[in-house]
Amino acid sequence: MKSTREKLFKVEQTGEQIGRLARQYWQDMADLVSLTPPELFSYVQAIPYRRDPPGVELVQRPLYLRLEAARGADCDDRATAVAAWAIASGYPWRVVAVSRRPDLRLHHVFTEVRLGATWVPIDPTYPTSSYGRPENWSARKTLAEG
Repeated sequence: MKSTREKLFKVEQTGEQIGRLARQYWQDMADLVSLTPPELFSYVQAIPYRRDPPGVELVQRPLYLRLEAARGADCDDRATAVAAWAIASGYPWRVVAVSRRPDLRLHHVFTEVRLGATWVPIDPTYPTSSYGRPENWSARKTLAEG
């Protein structure tokens, strides 16, 4: 299984890893191209949330996320899987980092998929998330796209 287990000090490094793994391992999601975007959202959202180990940023390839789904995944693992699915399905995609913090430090990532002329957020990280619902973020930065 391929993952990146290293200290990533900037969110931009995490975004680079997400883009690299999605492009390299898009085939991990190829069997799910028949899913609609809302169905993919539900599929990925059903995976429990789990933080990375303290002091380490772990960005997993989609196959590892799927095979070890019961162990859980965090936002960057989910963003990688959604981006890989978008590549396999032929949708333009971008990974964005966002913040709600007063200091505007970027702390969360997810993937947006372009459906027609609209960029649709697919953020299945938390059980309270809803498909396609844009959030009110105080800061936002595109990290990777394809």
